[in-house]
Amino acid sequence: MQCATRGQNEGEKQLALLKGHSAPVNCVAWSSEHTCLSGSADGTVRVWDVRSGRVARGLKCGRAVDMVVPDVSEGGHVLVLAACGRDVLAFDLRAPGVVLPCTHSAEAVAEDDIAQLAVNKRFVATCDDAGNVAVYEKRYGGPIAAAAAAATTMMTPFKRMQRAHGGSIVACVRFRPSRMYDVVTGGLDSKVVLWDASKGKKAWTLDLSTAVIDGDNNDNALGPMVNPPYANDVAYSAAGDRLAVAAGSGDVFLVDAGKGTVLQRGSGGHSYSVASW
Repeated sequence: MQCATRGQNEGEKQLALLKGHSAPVNCVAWSSEHTCLSGSADGTVRVWDVRSGRVARGLKCGRAVDMVVPDVSEGGHVLVLAACGRDVLAFDLRAPGVVLPCTHSAEAVAEDDIAQLAVNKRFVATCDDAGNVAVYEKRYGGPIAAAAAAATTMMTPFKRMQRAHGGSIVACVRFRPSRMYDVVTGGLDSKVVLWDASKGKKAWTLDLSTAVIDGDNNDNALGPMVNPPYANDVAYSAAGDRLAVAAGSGDVFLVDAGKGTVLQRGSGGHSYSVASW
């Protein structure tokens, strides 16, 4: 796994080459400026100190890790969430030791393999390959001594959106910054949907295959796309007012997060599907 940085007068340069996994690395995430997480098919999550290039902690999942997300509390302590098939595991980095077992677990919370996880102050959201989106209220994060008692109640169901994208695989899920109940999903039906999780209902739906550019008086057409614009991944701006969508058509769509309208379409930068951010 490589970490890169960009200098002021030069292109990308390698900051560190992190070696330690014995199988393919499936996912990465930053938990702080100097700490990176990686999940692997070898059944572990590694917590890396990128300054030294060494593993700081090893988290034992026992099966392939598909997605890893840090959950940083207001107090600054970090819990690491890992999606492994249909399960969600949590690791509390306040626990002693270098190799950590799972602190909390939620078994078989999804109907099919979990594609992505998202987290905010109150909730955890999942999307799965069966086309479902679920929002859970967090019940973890208390004192380490309570971990055993909390293991069976790591998170409790809050809202579940069955067949959220008409039965298509839901590829991505994100919470909108500063909006506790706003959850956006993207699917292989080429649609992006904003959900009001307090009601379990759609706020807006954007179909990338028929979308028009907001305010464009020139027929508003986005033009032809060779490959289907599957919504493979989404990312919010820091303020939460803009949403970027990575599409299977090789395009990147910039969307007004409040209205669900396309502001810009970036084409030509990729020659094939844009898979992730």
